[in-house]
Amino acid sequence: MTTAELDADGRLGTRFWRVLAAQSLSSLGTGLHLVAFPLLAATYTDDPRVIAALAGVAGIPALVLALPVGNLVDRSHRGRLMVYSDLGCMVVVALLAVAVLADVGSLWLLFVVAVLLGVGELVFGTSLYALVPTIVPRQRLLRANSHLAVGREIGAGGAGPALAGVLFGAAPALPFALNALSFLGSAVAVGSFAVGQDTRPAAPAAPPVGGATRRARLAAYLTELTAGARFAAHHRPIRTTLLLSAGAGLFGWMPEGIIVLFAKHDLGATDAQFGLLMAVTAAGSVLGGLLAPRLAGRLGLTGLIVWTYVGYGVLLLPIAFIDSIWVVMVLFLVQGLPLIASGAAIRSVQQAAVPDHLMGRFAVLNRLVNALTMPAGLTAGGFLGAWLGLDAVWIIAGAGFLAAAAVCLPGLRALGQKRALDAGGSGGLSRGGEG
Repeated sequence: MTTAELDADGRLGTRFWRVLAAQSLSSLGTGLHLVAFPLLAATYTDDPRVIAALAGVAGIPALVLALPVGNLVDRSHRGRLMVYSDLGCMVVVALLAVAVLADVGSLWLLFVVAVLLGVGELVFGTSLYALVPTIVPRQRLLRANSHLAVGREIGAGGAGPALAGVLFGAAPALPFALNALSFLGSAVAVGSFAVGQDTRPAAPAAPPVGGATRRARLAAYLTELTAGARFAAHHRPIRTTLLLSAGAGLFGWMPEGIIVLFAKHDLGATDAQFGLLMAVTAAGSVLGGLLAPRLAGRLGLTGLIVWTYVGYGVLLLPIAFIDSIWVVMVLFLVQGLPLIASGAAIRSVQQAAVPDHLMGRFAVLNRLVNALTMPAGLTAGGFLGAWLGLDAVWIIAGAGFLAAAAVCLPGLRALGQKRALDAGGSGGLSRGGEG
């Protein structure tokens, strides 16, 4: 059966499975350098501020370059952009591996590499977001996004970090060499179909008229950059999904900043128990991602979003009143179930509603929301923990999730009224409707 036939009969299609392989390999590389970078930096300095700054600079491109990258994605071959991004990252990481092997690495080199990889990840992720709804039937978006989220979690959250520690202990250059190979594998997987096909949007925005003044050209370019934001401002269900993402970023990251102190001081966890505590959440999220399409078939896509947000908020509250590490582990396992499911559901809603020629410029809005709310949540969690105690952070975070769901309820109701957004049904998903 051909790819076209697979797509036509409602299956995910061979192109999607190649994209899934590419993203999983890329996520493995992300997991590798998330652990290998600080380990390598620790060989150059023992200043925690420098190592923390190294982790933070990778997020700078999402703040500075998000809008131009979104516009680029909407004017380019999205699959080819993913290939070019992978190849660029491969070269950067391979050069770093050579530098480490030759013992000529340095802190400034790590900062440069971190920023370049941040740019590559921004281009790759935005292009992936925009490409998926063009190669997957709309009624299968939730299943596709769930698979992608599971692959990302396994690569970046499990296999990559575990491999990085072992490989770095054997030879510091090894995790970076494997990272380069993962980027190459990702490029080959996407390039196997994207290089010979035009994956640009069907109706790209028209370029500015030639001969205009510099001010007019600048105004036209700024109008292009902000087209995704203007669409979201006039589309109630889409505004709701962004608000939900902002709430998840703010309140979801609050406990992350104090979780090690909470586990050590309040629960008396050993190092091994803390590691297990973090692992069970990832295990729960993978299970939730695999179950998401089945749950959406019972609850509908809107119902899945509501129940995952409310469920996550409710599960945060009792942690403040428990002093057993093992009971908290059980809660963390269950708490992980909504993570991928809610994210995949929201992404599917967005991809179904946003016009194809705006997909890249809208995708970067999610990036900006995450880039702004994650550090705000971490910082707020630290200050609240110092002022009110570590237990209070869990209560505030849980109440915040529930409040965000309540504030978004009218928008979620509007979303539920859109006939085509029922992921469990067989109807297509409509795009571009104003709410």
